[in-house]
Amino acid sequence: QHSLLRMADQVVAATDGMAHAIKKHGYRVDAVISDPVEMPRGEPKFAPAGTLKLLWFGHAVNLDTLKPLLPHLAQLAKRQPLALNVVTLLPNGKVDLDKLVPDGLSVTYTPWSVEATREAIADCDIVVIPVLASQYKVAKSPNRLLEPLRAGRMVVAGPLPAYQPFADSAWI
Repeated sequence: QHSLLRMADQVVAATDGMAHAIKKHGYRVDAVISDPVEMPRGEPKFAPAGTLKLLWFGHAVNLDTLKPLLPHLAQLAKRQPLALNVVTLLPNGKVDLDKLVPDGLSVTYTPWSVEATREAIADCDIVVIPVLASQYKVAKSPNRLLEPLRAGRMVVAGPLPAYQPFADSAWI
């Protein structure tokens, strides 16, 4: 990445946090332009029929943000029936995911694709986006928050700087 930054005619960062990280290493940033939101517009929907359908989606490297939430969801599932769909790509699929899931929590594994993510968002009640306090996570863009909001789904997310401007539309 350092080699690419040295060669670049223009440098664009997706967030102010990413721009700061780049500048901290002595490189310039010419513009901050957020990631695109590619989810089609949907109708707002929140009508759980007994079981609350939760969704977590993202790259497998971000499972470290989901892992601490799972025991809390298992406790909640004792009082409120819920099911969690995890949309990601894992080398061994559900076998890998099952190693993280505590007893008492219903979890479905869906291999990631753009279409699988769209379908999972359309089918869920709430998208959960837990975050970790980490210098590597704070530079993330708001696209994971904005895609389900644009599709009309409720989002419960951790307090990333890029999410704060949308606190009136999601539970941050």
